[in-house]
Amino acid sequence: MDNQEITKIARYQKIGSLNLFKFALAFLTFLFHWRLSFSVVYKNELIDNFIHVGHVAMNGFFILSGFLLYYIYSKKDFFNSDYLKNFYLKRLIKILPSCYFITVVMYFLKFFIVHEQTSWVAVLMQILLFQAYFPELFGLFLNGGLWFISVLVFLYFLFPLLCFITRSVKNLPLFAISVYLLGIFPLIVDCYYYNGALYFLPYFRICEFVMGMITARFFINSKINLKNGGLYLIMTMLAIFFSVSILYKNNFINHTPFGSRSIYYDVVLLILYPLLIWFLSKTKTKYFLKITENRLSDYLGKIAYSFFITQIICMFLIKNIFMPKDYFGMSSTCMLAVSFVMNLVLAIILYELFEKKVSNALIKIFIKN
Repeated sequence: MDNQEITKIARYQKIGSLNLFKFALAFLTFLFHWRLSFSVVYKNELIDNFIHVGHVAMNGFFILSGFLLYYIYSKKDFFNSDYLKNFYLKRLIKILPSCYFITVVMYFLKFFIVHEQTSWVAVLMQILLFQAYFPELFGLFLNGGLWFISVLVFLYFLFPLLCFITRSVKNLPLFAISVYLLGIFPLIVDCYYYNGALYFLPYFRICEFVMGMITARFFINSKINLKNGGLYLIMTMLAIFFSVSILYKNNFINHTPFGSRSIYYDVVLLILYPLLIWFLSKTKTKYFLKITENRLSDYLGKIAYSFFITQIICMFLIKNIFMPKDYFGMSSTCMLAVSFVMNLVLAIILYELFEKKVSNALIKIFIKN
């Protein structure tokens, strides 16, 4: 997902709400990683349940990625070899410099702070983006935090083909139902043969990605603007919150340390996330637009990707520097606030230096207009 293109959509096509949604997904993963890293239990049981499976934000992230890419590129000619090459280059240049920078920083932080020598195999996995393809190595080095980048690259590679298929389908509702059923089929199989890899293996994320593309096609074809969209938004967000929390409470999945069965929630999320994106895109009420169509929401959308990946550095520093020394005797709530501010500052720095300057410079060098 190209942040500049998201901004362009927000500014000219009035769906800037997707910027806030993207950042909200990043923030939910932050709360999940905080709970996982420091064993924090929130007082409200439903909230604690929801944050405990906060990695379901990644399901929404892949659906949103499919929506935005199809919305931007659905009419482009991918049969043009130059355009296809530039598409792939631009996608890689937008996400890889930041990823590689985080890899280098964490290598040295681990070496100097906890005196851990990272193996060359682990570093090579990060560089080649293979971290999501080998389940047994999921906990190695940064694989548990940056796995989604190799999934994104895999989906980017398939996008031109998936775009052609989605654009060519004549019966879109039937196609949506077929994609949903195909998306939950591996979950049924996994009930009988659990391999612990559904969460991060790239090909199990294709249906989420395509469902986002289908939602974008519905959006493009529809001229409806919702006057009561705020009510639909609230109802859909509550449906996501309560369905995930209740399913978790009733042991819908058997949890593992890395939540590898969280993709099971696609049974409901393959329906609810697209609905939420639809309502976010179609709601045009005065107060809603004031909240979503402004510089702050625009900027939060831009730094969301950096906010995703800087969580690794933030959690590492908090766990190995701040908490052992118990600075100022802060409570877990205060430490959470400090962590959020730290993560936000790191995300802004990473975005300004790499996503903006380095990536844009590389685009000018390698991509033909």
